Order: sequence, then structure tokens, then C-alpha cells
Amino acid sequence: MTRSMFGKTLYQKRWWMFWWFVAFLATALITTVFFPAFKGSNIAQVFNSLPAAVQHIAGSGSVFSSIGGYIRGEVFGLRAPLLTIILSIIVFNNLTVGEERKGILETQVSLPLTRSKIMFSKLFAGIFIIMVASAGLFIGTFIALAIIHDYYSVARVAELVAQSAAIGITFGLVTFMLNAIFGIRGIVLGLSCAYAFIGYLLTSLVVSVHSLTILEKGSLFHYYSTTDYFNYHSLETFGYIALVFIIVSYIFFTKRDIET
Repeated sequence: MTRSMFGKTLYQKRWWMFWWFVAFLATALITTVFFPAFKGSNIAQVFNSLPAAVQHIAGSGSVFSSIGGYIRGEVFGLRAPLLTIILSIIVFNNLTVGEERKGILETQVSLPLTRSKIMFSKLFAGIFIIMVASAGLFIGTFIALAIIHDYYSVARVAELVAQSAAIGITFGLVTFMLNAIFGIRGIVLGLSCAYAFIGYLLTSLVVSVHSLTILEKGSLFHYYSTTDYFNYHSLETFGYIALVFIIVSYIFFTKRDIET
């Protein structure tokens, strides 16, 4: 029964998942394919002349000096995680509070299934959708590299995609947790978006406002890494944070009244 719910969810979202995959692929492809044009321009000098706080948001001029730096900075610096976070919040909002408002969740709870099985079916379906869409970033990057006849490490791109998926899924689990606690669409969506926006604002400002250092550690962007080396510690941190959100979601979802 749990497998059928998981499979049914994926089947219902198949075209939605496909078009998000295409959107991710197109974003990586279009961004990467323009690297030769930026490499030969003076745009690096323009970026280097910007204040440190602005460079932290827009990127520094060094990202235009190599294909690796460009992919890390321009594809995975903001575009990829932003897309993944948007998708993740939408997915988990739709699979939980969205279905509750339609009365679907109430019907599912009445089936001979435990609430934990229902919850984990939705959780795994949401994660799977995000991972499939994120695969578009990987494929789009290497299609673009083939077009411009350049090369970058396959393993490094895979790790960057994993980083992007990890921060997106973790933000989605914030939505998942808030739904388990409140079950009110407006509150869940508003708090999820506010947390993402405030977190990004803190991370972008901490470079110039050092008094925000302690507060900024509460931002998920603090743990997002696009450096030129493998950072498994970052992925591990996202895993621990996600586990906490899942545990809290389980505690509240198994006890809260489900309403239409």
C-alpha cells in the first residue's frame, strides 16, 4: 500500500517533474554555454570593483577566469540552489498542506495505513522529485561543456549537484515540518519563504556586518559550499539538520488533527 501511494504520487506528478527537469537542464546549459563570451571580456574587473558584500551575492571576478570557477559561481552559486529551493517548497507544500486542503490527506488517513507510512511515502516522493529535477543540472552542464568544447570534473559537478539538492531538500523539509505543526497553507508558505529570504539576507550581509556571525549560523546558506574541493562535511551537516526536521515532523504529524 505504501509503495502504491509512493508510485501513485510520482505518476500524478510525472509531467510536472519532467518540466522541472527540463527547466533545470536549460538553466545549467544556457548559463554554462556563455562562458567563452564572459572569459574574453572585462566583466571580471567590473565584479572585482564591487563592494565585498555585493560580490558575496553576485560573485567575484575570479569566477570568470576558469570553467570550474564559472560553473561553481554562476550555475551553482545562486541559480541552482534558488531553483531547487523554490521547487522543494512547492513540492512539499503541495504534497502535504495542499492535499490536506483538498481533503485528500483526510481520505488517506482513513485507509488501513499508519500515519508514519503516509508521512514517509510523501517524504520519499518529494525527495525523489527533487533529485530527478536536479539531475537536469548535471546533464545540462555537460551538454554545454560539449558544445563549447571544454572540460570539468564529472565528480565535482556531481558533488555540486548534490549540494544544491541537499540545501533544496532541507528547505523543503522546513515546509514539511511546518505543515505537520500547523497544517495551514498561508502560514506554512509564508514562514517557509520568510526563513529562506532572511537566511539568504543574513549570509549575504555577514561579510560586511560581522556582528551577524552567530545569528547567520542559523541560515542554511551558511552550510552551502561551492568551493573548489570536495566538502562532504557540508553534505553531512545538511543530513543532520534534515533528520531533525523529519523527527519533529513525525512527532507532530502523528498527533495533529487532519482537517479539510
